[in-house]
Amino acid sequence: MREEEKFLGPNWLLDTPEGVKLYHEVAVPFREKAGIIDVHTHHNLRQIVENKPFPNIWRAEVLEERKEYANCDHYILQLAAKSSGFSQALARDPKISDYDKWMALSKVFPNLEGSHIHQWLHLDLRRLFGTKDLLSAETGDKIWKLTKERFKQKDMLPQVILKKVGAKIICC
Repeated sequence: MREEEKFLGPNWLLDTPEGVKLYHEVAVPFREKAGIIDVHTHHNLRQIVENKPFPNIWRAEVLEERKEYANCDHYILQLAAKSSGFSQALARDPKISDYDKWMALSKVFPNLEGSHIHQWLHLDLRRLFGTKDLLSAETGDKIWKLTKERFKQKDMLPQVILKKVGAKIICC
């Protein structure tokens, strides 16, 4: 299989020569010029303004319950909760560590293949953290450790990430 045909490759989901041409010659240059307009973010505006680091991947991508930075990607929670072994109650239980919540999500995440949630999270893992690993029970710990270390770097502060991805407007 050619690289462009692989999951999240440069021509992923493009199945005609016209689609490839239109995407690379029109859509990509337009996005680079216009930037990203996020009309529905799940991140907390206060955390972005204060530019404080994310403590870990669970709180950055899924659920942050600290009152001052509360955010929630309810799509991840709702879809994952349809799988045995994960629930909204588990995700919101303050007695369960963020790591254990992440590992529970890791076990059921392969069940979400084909959904936008599966694609978005893996795009973030690839683009922001440089890993092509797919989240699963076998990779959850490795991804947790990798992202935990990366979040310690100054280039992973919220405002830097938004600049890196080309965000121009964010609506909360």
